Amino acid sequence: MPVMSETIYKKTDGKLINNFYNTATELMLAAGKKEESLARERVEVNPEDDKAVISVIADGAWARRSNKSIFSANSGVTCIIGKRTGKRLYLGVKNKYCCVCASKILSLHTYVTKIITVVLYFWLP
Repeated sequence: MPVMSETIYKKTDGKLINNFYNTATELMLAAGKKEESLARERVEVNPEDDKAVISVIADGAWARRSNKSIFSANSGVTCIIGKRTGKRLYLGVKNKYCCVCASKILSLHTYVTKIITVVLYFWLP
């Protein structure tokens, strides 16, 4: 079986990640619009600015464990779910560590906060 070259792999990987990201974004925006329309149907609107008031369930995690030592992970995850629809409105991973910054090649970018909404959106039920 032939092996994919590194160049083709990087191009394919980039397209796949972009497709995941775009699809996840579209689905989360649609879920947000649905939550908004359900709130407007029930006349749950802020009278000051006419914006819908929605109820959400939010949770986040940052790994910390201790086995005779103190450990704190370099990444954390957060998720916001619409209470009425049960659909994801936001899901993201934040990292404190960046391999580009660690290698001191800062010319590639100036600000690094990678949100990996992409893959996780499809992994969760």
